[in-house]
Parts: sequence; structure tokens; C-alpha cells
Amino acid sequence: MEQNQIREWMREGIEAARNNNKIIARDFFRRVLELDPNNELAWMWMAQAADSTSERQQALERVLEINPNNERALQALRRIQFDTRYAPPAQESSTVSPSSSSQAPRKPVEIERDWLRPVDRQNMPRELWAKNRRQNNNLLLYLLGAVALALIGFGGLLLFNYLEENNGDNNTETTTTPFLSVADIDATNTIIALTPTSTPLPPTSTPRPTTIYALTPTATGLPPTLAPTLTNTPRPTVTNTPGPSDPNAFSIIYAANSAPGEPSRLYRANGDGSNPQFIELTIDGVPIPERSSADDERRIEIYDPALSPAGEFVAFTMEIDGVQEIFVAPDTGGEVFQVTLTNASETRGVAWHPDGETLAYYSNADGDFDIYTVLYTRSDPINLTQNNADDRYPSWSPDGKYLAIASDRYSTGNLEVFVINYAGEVVPPDEFGRTPFSGECQLTDASGDSYSPAWSPDGKHIAFITTREQDADLYIMNADGSNERNLSVGDNNVDWQERNPSWSPDGNWIMVSSNRLPTVGEIGVNSTYKLWLTTPRGDLWQQITSGESNEIEGDWFAILPEFRPDVSGFVYVCAS
Repeated sequence: MEQNQIREWMREGIEAARNNNKIIARDFFRRVLELDPNNELAWMWMAQAADSTSERQQALERVLEINPNNERALQALRRIQFDTRYAPPAQESSTVSPSSSSQAPRKPVEIERDWLRPVDRQNMPRELWAKNRRQNNNLLLYLLGAVALALIGFGGLLLFNYLEENNGDNNTETTTTPFLSVADIDATNTIIALTPTSTPLPPTSTPRPTTIYALTPTATGLPPTLAPTLTNTPRPTVTNTPGPSDPNAFSIIYAANSAPGEPSRLYRANGDGSNPQFIELTIDGVPIPERSSADDERRIEIYDPALSPAGEFVAFTMEIDGVQEIFVAPDTGGEVFQVTLTNASETRGVAWHPDGETLAYYSNADGDFDIYTVLYTRSDPINLTQNNADDRYPSWSPDGKYLAIASDRYSTGNLEVFVINYAGEVVPPDEFGRTPFSGECQLTDASGDSYSPAWSPDGKHIAFITTREQDADLYIMNADGSNERNLSVGDNNVDWQERNPSWSPDGNWIMVSSNRLPTVGEIGVNSTYKLWLTTPRGDLWQQITSGESNEIEGDWFAILPEFRPDVSGFVYVCAS
């Protein structure tokens, strides 16, 4: 019963955090932590719902006390430390160094931080509330007084001009009029005050402000780049360039076997492949071992990991005795939750919708391959492609309105890349006269197969695999199908194969599984498939895993929202 209550509170808290209801979210996570003080996921979400940088830092440090190897907490904590490097040192602070991941977990401590609990005014010190009320009331009085003085001054100016015009005395010398400016009262409070100035009145053709509202940066300890300004500077546009992005700004999760002949399992590592760790999953409380043994009653394989947008869950295909279904589990491991019940021999390619609720996948449950959607909480699946064609490999557009897929609907036995409309909306032309696509758009038309499309985070490009040149090469094209380019540089041997492209959250890297050799032009192939990184220009290839394991496919963690491009103005237009 307690575990069911914790799961329900976690679900309610996560939903509230996604809707930016931080007070409600913190209350649910607080309840969870009262029952389970070492709940790592609850502390991570508490950091997400924190009201201040210090609170977020405290929650992340608590995560690392529980699990020093939590890479997401380390990355977020390093980011906080970087952003506050110009701030004055706090009276009491604790930092976590990168090396802390190798330290043993410290003994859990009791929850003593007030910010975890909901505000209880009756039990708070009276002086604290009285002080806050006095400060708020004083600030309100200052603002109202400043506005009143500004209006009185402006009214006096109008009256003065009116009297001058009626007196007809054009030779009378005008006097200067005080303008409003900002006076900094102390280190933490500012008020609007009247400051005399000798600045003459602006020309009558220039609109004169009736009030001036300006904010003077206070001593908040924020770095200079976060100080308030009066200019409206456009946000920079994220471009697909390789530098100076560091792959270690992210973590990866991937499916691999530990050695030839071993079953495929889930692992996580740094963005450059370092520090690989086995993710232990359980079925009905029984752990799924990393390696098989003669005592195993069932053969279990795990494929196609896909991380939810917030990074708290991983969806994947799990094959048990030849039957494949979609499962979901916490990204750090734990109990698996079965989403589909198809009884099909192949159910693969799961992908999360940007809403964090809907999953797309392909399956041969009805005889041929179709694209399906389902809620990860296990609703009835919806068949999006009820036809006799072979439809596979769904990939969501950044706005979640479209799916890139591979299909042989117009060339039986030959897969091509298409974009299909998921939202079912018919959108009118935009301000430039472009009519957003509302149905089906064929992007590729070549010999061989084109498949495994992967939409870039900014929506501008689609990476895919094609066999048009005999071996499986990594290609990239504009999202409308134009400007196809082969990224498999140095691929002079037809046996070099690329598989399963996946974009980094900032769009600067594409990860693939490949049997290519480390040396360009070298004859032969790797004995196993390894994970490689390349840029969207294909000018750099870097192998990030090694050893005798076989890495099949992977996905990227994206924790900090600043790594994600702004796609609020995304409009998909089909070129054909």
C-alpha cells in the first residue's frame, strides 16, 4: 500500500511540475520523501521544482549523497556552480566535485530543510511574517508614492504650458522640469524617486514618457550575464555546428551485450562513452541479470531504448521467449512496467512524443508492419497506418504534430522516408504564404532502402540510413527532403554499416551504431558494432565505445532546458 501511495504521489508531483505548479509539486515530493527519505527520483524532481538556486543545489547534493554516480545530478550541479562562479561566497555551502562520483555514499540524513514543507503560517515565527509584511508594504508605498508624484509633476507641466500659451508670452524663458530616475536605497531594495536634472525638455515631435519604470540590478549574486537589462535582445538561434559543444554535457543510454552470445541489456555512460554502467531492471521484484546462465528459464533481450523528454523514464522493447513488447522503467533502473500486449514477434522502434505521455512504435501484430501510438500508462493502442504496406521507424517532429517514418507504400519491398500528419490539423498559410503540410509527404526516392529517420531537435533536418550505395550509410537531408548528403566519410568498404541514428539534444552530434574501423580507408570491419559520434557535416567521426561488447542503438539524456533549441515557431512545409 505504501509503495502504491508513493507511486501515486510521484505521478501527481511530476504532472504538477510539468505544468509549472511548483508549490503543489514540492508538496507531493515532500510526502514521498517523508515515507522514503532516500528516494533518488523524488529528490531529482524536487530539484526540478525548487524555487531558488540554493534549494535546487541542496536537492542535487542530497541525490549525490544517495547515489554518487548519478550523472544527471552531477551535470546539473556543475552547471549551477558554473552559473554562480561570480557570486559572493555564501556563509554555508557545500559543493560536489566531479570526483565525488567515486566516493562511497554517505549515511542518509533526516529531512530538516524547511523549504521541503508547505508554508504553515501559524507555526512560523511571528517576527518573520511581520518583517516580510513590513518590507512588502513599504515597497508598495514607495511605488505608489513615486507614481503619484510622477502624475502630479506631469499634470503641473501641462498646466504650466497651458498658462504660457494663453498668456501669449513666447519670449518667456522655460525652466527645466525634473524627470524620474531610479535611486538605489540599499543592497536589496530599490524605489523610484524624483531626482532634479538640468536636461531640457525633448522636442515636441518626440513622445514624452509619463512615467519611467527602470530596474537597477541589485546585489543578488547572479553572474553578469543574468543581470536585468532594459534592452530586448533576441535569443540566439541554435545552429547545427559541432563546436564548441562537448558530448559530455550529456549522458547516453544504449542497448548492448556484455560479450558475444550474451543477451542485450541497458547501459548508461557519459556522452563520450566513458564510465559505462549496467542498468539493473527487475520483473516482479526479480532482477534481470547482466549475463545469462544455464539456470535461466527465459531468454530476455532488450532493444531500442528511448528516453522520455524529462529524462525520468526509459521506454524500450523487451523480448521474452521470442515475443516482443514495449516496456517502461525509471531511467536509473528498477521495476519494469509493460505497456503493450501485442503477442507479436516484432514490436520495435519506440519513440516518445514531446508531451511525455504518448509513445509511437511499429509492430507486425496484425500481419504487416504498422505504426501505432499508445499512452505509456497502457491505454488501447491506435493504428495510424491501417494499410497493406510496410510502415516502420517512427520519429516525432519537435512540435509533435508529425511523424517521420519508413514505408514501402508506393514501392513494395523498397522502403522510403515519409512524413505523415499525426495531429490531423489543416493549417492555413502563414505570413509568408507557406501552406503547412497536412497529409503525407514522400522525402526520398532512390534505389535500395531508406529507413531509420531521426528528426533533429530544431526540426530543420532529418538523418536516416540508406542502402542506395550497397552498404548502409548515414545520410542527412533538410526536413522537406531536399539537399541529401552522405555523412559516411571514408566509407570505401561496402561492408561498413551504420545503424540507428540519434541526435544529441543540442543538435551538434549524431550517434550511430557502426562496424566501421577506427582508421579511415582501412580494409576490413569491426567484429562487433560500436557507438560512434559524427557531426551533421560528417567532417568528424569519433568511436566512443570499445571492447568485445556489441552496441546496437542508443539515446541521449537532455536534462537542462537551455540545451534544447527553441521550436516555438516551427512550421513543417513539404517540398513536393
